[in-house]
Amino acid sequence: MIEAEGLGKVYWDGDRDLEVLRDVSFSVERGEGAAILGPSGSGKTTLLNLLSGLDRPTSGRVRLDGVCLSELNERGVAELRNKRIGFVFQSYHLLSEFSALENVMLPALMGRKDKGSARERASYLLERVGLKDRMKHFPSELSGGEQQRTAIARSLVNDPAFLFCDEPTGNLDIQMGFEIAELLGELFVKEKKTVLIVTHDERIAKMADRVWNLVEKRWL
Repeated sequence: MIEAEGLGKVYWDGDRDLEVLRDVSFSVERGEGAAILGPSGSGKTTLLNLLSGLDRPTSGRVRLDGVCLSELNERGVAELRNKRIGFVFQSYHLLSEFSALENVMLPALMGRKDKGSARERASYLLERVGLKDRMKHFPSELSGGEQQRTAIARSLVNDPAFLFCDEPTGNLDIQMGFEIAELLGELFVKEKKTVLIVTHDERIAKMADRVWNLVEKRWL
């Protein structure tokens, strides 16, 4: 379960405070797929970063399965992210010097899993997202859609309870975006993950159990 209570975020911008979020509260039940819509600059990515522990709120708190992130130190948050959270970014963030298989294996190896089991899990996931014949290819040899499929496989390698996605179709053309939207829709139904997606893509939003709109720092 994801719980946000009174979240606010203010950045210092040289000579003034820049308020990005104000008093955002909501919850996502275990196993639900939820989407957050909103215009550029409304604070969607900042909200996702707070919920996943990539950033700290100025006010309010986040709980994941009852664990309050603000009560954990940086190491504790990092361990929770590795073990419990999968993240899919708009820009893929694959390491260019590693193959698709090696990129997917990395979070498992960082979590101290043995290389054999990490490779087996990564191979299974790449096959599941349709990249059985592309495992040994490097990111530069993959299309945008294939890179995003690799990133989705990577986000699942540690079997996380929570999956956070930040504009996962934002860098893709219409057809590739549709394919990724369908793949994420399968995750909602089959993987039984708690999924939270920030998106402009109405196709993804229609697959979600719940949809919220973030407008001018406020929750609607």
